Amino acid sequence: PVYNVEKYLPQCLDSLVSQSIDDYEIILVNDGSPDKSQQIIDEYSARYPGLINCLVIDNGGQGRARNFGLDIARGEYIGFVDSDDWAEPEMFKTMYDAAVANMADIVICDAVAFFPDGREEAMPSTYSEDMPLTAAGNCWDKIYRRQLLEGIRFPHGLWYEDFSFTAKA
Repeated sequence: PVYNVEKYLPQCLDSLVSQSIDDYEIILVNDGSPDKSQQIIDEYSARYPGLINCLVIDNGGQGRARNFGLDIARGEYIGFVDSDDWAEPEMFKTMYDAAVANMADIVICDAVAFFPDGREEAMPSTYSEDMPLTAAGNCWDKIYRRQLLEGIRFPHGLWYEDFSFTAKA
């Protein structure tokens, strides 16, 4: 989902077009962003034809935008990235390889939060068989087998819409 992120979008897109995985697609859903985000998307789409697919919709919130992307995704596995985030070059290949090796429906990875004051905070992935919902908080630190997501969609108009989606998955 893309909304008012012109400041962060180039770093995000640079990280996504540089992934080491061989076969993937990038779906950007411009959620009616009034800033220059669409200009940035157009530049990247022109530089990376066939890799970037962009939809422009009226503003309806992050959950709704994610659902539009889900509806057109073609991959066996689906990952989400917030447009003010970025991914390490090996992230999706490492997660996909783990999914295939373990026949997993979901793979979770660690993350790092970066703060304006220069502070960094490790955010290790957490999953426990005894308490599986502890890992449900975010959608952006996981990949999901697309087949698992049939019938599961993000709710509209809620804060933390990804918790609902991930808990169901």
